[in-house]
Formats: sequence, structure tokens, C-alpha cells
Amino acid sequence: MATQLVRYEQARYALAECQRVDEVKDIRDKAAAMAAYARQAKDTELVEWATEIKVRAERKCGELLSAIERSPGNRTDRTSYEPVTRYQQALTENNLNHMAANRMQQLASMPDEHFETAVATAKDT
Repeated sequence: MATQLVRYEQARYALAECQRVDEVKDIRDKAAAMAAYARQAKDTELVEWATEIKVRAERKCGELLSAIERSPGNRTDRTSYEPVTRYQQALTENNLNHMAANRMQQLASMPDEHFETAVATAKDT
């Protein structure tokens, strides 16, 4: 139990230190894989821990995505060239679709108490 608590705190610290979307997505993907493994092993405590880290990573990813400038689109009636914005590039590089990115940004915009409720709900599910 103490070992899991130490690892949980390490994961939360690593998440807090992330400055790029790819770093956060890596933690999220690892937590999702850990949750899947824990479900197979029927380890409910580990499922809850991994799920919490996953949801917190998604919120952090939403914060980082929200901070990326979305350049206004250019007129497309004069040219077929559409510039790729930094936001679109971040989604493409991290294999994120717009729906997932929007969901993550919604988590980021939640007040803390609502977010903590969402985390508790995700852990219970």
C-alpha cells in the first residue's frame, strides 16, 4: 500500500511538472494502460488510482491546449491553401481528435470542486 501511495505521489508530481502536451499525453496513456491491466487483474484500488491519474492528466492536457493560440482562419474562397495552426499541429502530433481535445478543455475549465466530483465519479465507474 505504501509503495502505491509513493508511486501515486510521483505520478502527480510528474504531471504537475509537465509543460508540453506530449508529456501529459504520455502520462495519460500510461495511466489508461495501467487501469486496463488492473481491471484484468481485478485490482480495484489500482484501477481507481490509475483512473484518477488519467483524468488529472486529461485536465492538464486541456489546460495546455487552451493556452495554445488558435490563429484565425484565412479566407478559403480565394485559395485552396489552409495554413495549419499551432493548435491543429498539437492535435495532429499527439494523435488527438477535436472531440477529445474539447472534452479535455472542458475538464480544465471546471471549477475545482466540480472537477474533484468528476474525478470521484470516474473512479467509482
